[in-house]
Amino acid sequence: MLIDDTEEMQGGYPEPNGLTIAEINGLKAEIERLTAELHQHKETYCAYCGERFPLDAPDSSDEVTKHIYECPSHPLQQSQAESEARSEVITQLAAEIKLWKEYYEQSQARVARLTAVLKEVYDAWDYSWDCSRDPGHFKMGEPMDEAGAALAEEKTDG
Repeated sequence: MLIDDTEEMQGGYPEPNGLTIAEINGLKAEIERLTAELHQHKETYCAYCGERFPLDAPDSSDEVTKHIYECPSHPLQQSQAESEARSEVITQLAAEIKLWKEYYEQSQARVARLTAVLKEVYDAWDYSWDCSRDPGHFKMGEPMDEAGAALAEEKTDG
């Protein structure tokens, strides 16, 4: 229902929000026109790009859903792009973690080998030390270094 201009002249209604009665009537007419158009065409539209879709078509919901996933203006596109970027970073990080894990495992194996070698060196050094203090400590078949062997030979000859 439109407001009568005569009421404005009689001072019956103040102008709300600074709008004149004519402007208010124009806005109401636009609302009524758009409502009638919406009911007449029975369609909906994408709020992000404005593409229209019929409401009464058998596959309209599928079309709207498809559009949501493909609309370049829809916020879902930004979310998908961010998700894909994060997935790429996660894939890269997973590959780096795998490399570091392999490096760690190789390092652990190397440490174990070096520890065994150091133990052998220490045992040999300890054995050599014992032998150098006591040449009689040598027994047949035991490993000895050249200095220990020479020392043992010197003691038995002399």
